[in-house]
Parts: sequence; C-alpha cells; structure tokens
Amino acid sequence: MVHFDFYGSDEGMEISGDGFAELREDGLIEGEISFRDGDESTFVACRWWAEDER
Repeated sequence: MVHFDFYGSDEGMEISGDGFAELREDGLIEGEISFRDGDESTFVACRWWAEDER
C-alpha cells in the first residue's frame, strides 16, 4: 500500500489532500483521494498499454 499527499492548483485555487493506493491481486490499482476540507473519491486504475507494448 502507498500513502501520498498532493499539492497543486485548480483554476487558480490552491488545493491539497492525501490518499492511498494498493495493487490488487488481479493487477488493478485501487485507492482513494481526499481533498482537504472537501470531497473524497475512490478509484480503480489499470495499465494503459501503448500500441508498441502489446
């Protein structure tokens, strides 16, 4: 499992938050992103293969 913090901007407003992600047995990555004083969102991600990698 990986925990992370992030800092950036969205339409000129500073944003920050934290999250986590972990590799599932099926090879997908699942996690959550939480904005400070705001929303939370879960995600599932898979590897994007370039044409020359297939």
